[in-house]
This record gives sequence, C-alpha cells and structure tokens, in this order.
Amino acid sequence: MIKLKFFLIILLFFSINSCSSPFNELPPTSHFSNIYVSYEEIKDDIGNMGTQSLDTAFDLNIYKNNLLVTASYGIHIIDNTDPKNPKKKGFIKIPEVGNSIIKDNIMYVFSMGDLLTIDISDLNNVKVLNRTLITSIKNPIVIGHTEPIFTKKSIDINIDSLNSFSYPFYIYKDYLYTNNANKILIFDIKDKKNPKILKEIEAKSNKENEIYTIKRLYFYQDKIFITKNIPNRSNSFDNRVEMFSIKDPINPIFLSEVIFSSYISSMIVKNNIAYLGLGNYKVQKIDISDEKKPKTLEIYNFDNSYILGIQDDFIFISEEAKGIKIYDSKDNNFVLINKIPLNRVPNNIILNNNIGIYIHDFNIYQYNLPNLNDKIEELSVIQDERGYTPYTLIKNGNYYDPMYEKYVK
Repeated sequence: MIKLKFFLIILLFFSINSCSSPFNELPPTSHFSNIYVSYEEIKDDIGNMGTQSLDTAFDLNIYKNNLLVTASYGIHIIDNTDPKNPKKKGFIKIPEVGNSIIKDNIMYVFSMGDLLTIDISDLNNVKVLNRTLITSIKNPIVIGHTEPIFTKKSIDINIDSLNSFSYPFYIYKDYLYTNNANKILIFDIKDKKNPKILKEIEAKSNKENEIYTIKRLYFYQDKIFITKNIPNRSNSFDNRVEMFSIKDPINPIFLSEVIFSSYISSMIVKNNIAYLGLGNYKVQKIDISDEKKPKTLEIYNFDNSYILGIQDDFIFISEEAKGIKIYDSKDNNFVLINKIPLNRVPNNIILNNNIGIYIHDFNIYQYNLPNLNDKIEELSVIQDERGYTPYTLIKNGNYYDPMYEKYVK
C-alpha cells in the first residue's frame, strides 16, 4: 500500500511538470529604446528660453534677487525678490548641465564634460564666453525614447552618459577648484573669456603607492579638505579627511589627516572648527587651528545626522524623519533651540539674509530665520511639476523637443 501511494505521488509529479506552465517562460517585458545625439550636434545649443516646468532640480545658486536652479536639462531663473511669492521668469537651456558657481557676473558651469564660462549680467540674454575641454572622450547623449519594445528578457538598455559632472566648485582668488574622479582640477580664471586648466593633480598625501577613492571635496578659506575611502588590512576601509593648503593656489600642499572608522557623510568649517557628520549618526568636532596637528574634540550622538549648514554659532542638522534641527554650538555644547519638522530629509541648505533655502525631492523650500529662537515660518514651496518630458512622440516617428525647439528622428 505504501509503495502504491509512493508510485501515485511520483506519477502525479511528472504529470504536473509535463503540462505547460505559464511560468515556463518569462512574460514579455516592456522597454524603451534610446535616442542618442552626438556631442557635436548639441554642445552649442545653449541660450535663453521661456519658463519651463520645474523638474529634477538638484543645485541652486543665488544671484542678486534671483534663484538659479539647476535641473537635468538647464537652469531655471526664478525671481525671488519676494520670497513668499517666487516667480519663474526664464530658463537657460544647457545640455547635460552639472554643478555651477558664480563670480563677478560670470557663471562657471559643467556641461557635457566641459567647463562653460557664461556671462549672466543680463539674465534675459546670457552669452557663452568660452568652452574649456576637460574630457576628450565624448559619449553619445540619451535625449529621448522610442515606443516600448517588448522582449522576453529583462535587460536594462539605458546607457547613462559619462559626460556630465556633479562635483563641487570652489573659487579662491583667481583660481577655480573641483575634482574629476580622483584628481583635483585647477583652472586659471583671470581671463574670463579664456579659462585654462593649469593642473590636474593626484590628491595624494605623503604616502607612497596609496590607493584611494575621493568621496568629496570641502573648502574653507585657503584650505581644501578631501574625504577619502582607503582600503586597509582588514578588507575594509579607513575613512580619512585630509587637509591641503592652497596658499600657493596652483601647488596644493598636504598638511595633515584624521582617520575615522565611520563613513564621513558631510562637513562644514567655521572659525577653525570642523564639524564632520559620521555614518554612525555622530557629529565630530575637530580643532584645525594648528593645521599640521588637528585635534579631535567632542563627539555628539544624533539620529541619522547630516550636517547642512552653519549660521553664526548655529548648526543646522538634518535628522531622518525628524526634519531639520537647529543647535547652538557656543561653549562647546550642542543645545537644541529650534526645529523645522519635516517628513523629508534635505541634504543641503543655503543660508542667505535670514532665509534658509533647500532642495528636497526636486522641490524648493524657503523658511524665514530672523530669530532662530522664535517659531520658524515657511515662506514658500516651489513645486516640482512632474509629468514633463523633454521629448514627445510624433505619429510619423519623429520627436519634437520643446527644450531644443527642433525635431529629432
């Protein structure tokens, strides 16, 4: 009887597996094939346009009474004369735009692996003064997608271009600093119409054969701070912040370093005190008044902290699911004095004329900060207008690009 039951179970098993099953093959998966243009076709397509839908904002500069908001396809011009009622007033189209910085009516901005010098003295009629080539390899650029293609394999066919940069800028005297992967780039910007790359140097300390990855550059007066990940003997990483002097602007000199076991997520410096946000939800203070022998000071515990900014003695710290908390850092203490309750986690804040401006999830928020001990007022929110796509499919197979005002096959 037992043998009969066993035989029936085996027979049932093979019968089931001999039947066709909807799971024998993966169902078709929808994909969009990409539309590409070359560097030469689009690199000079720069200039003013009417206002555009705000989408994918990731960087912001303040210029006079305007917010210049960088998105994935250009820079929005927003009149912020009345922070309670900011108004979009124009757009500067820049293909594959990256980070930017402004000095003396000139905007220096990454685009397609190059450094653009743009005269913005008249925001209604900006002028490209120069293009400085940084990378010689120019990848095709994804500008849109065709109708869905159905395949039986789930293959990601979206190839991201490597032409854009998102590294921070810093200007010291007549020199602009940034980094490209693990190298520091130094530009001479004395001649606004013809910036030149002076040096592209390895950001190495005094150690020989050092293997490292630059995570981010931070700047303070005549110093560059470089956070690095460096492999150690435990098959893990040391997290290091190194300090370089740029008193000689074209020859950075290594000064000192501090090593941490935790990831360095953020950093600000004021009055020779560095505040480092660490990956284990702590904030570490470091005295850098002796630049060759920095001293670690107090360490403070927070909930998933990220240092946003500093105004006078007040530190703005983002804490996950708790918004922005404001601490008084006088007398070597962190005393909570106020907070901006948010259900979001901003990763940057600009403090300007008692107004705090930050971007989160592509929206731009402004808060009034005249007295940090009083209730903080939200002034305005500039909404991300989702649903906009630069390319719209036309029935005959061509695409009309409202951003570049032309058809693309």
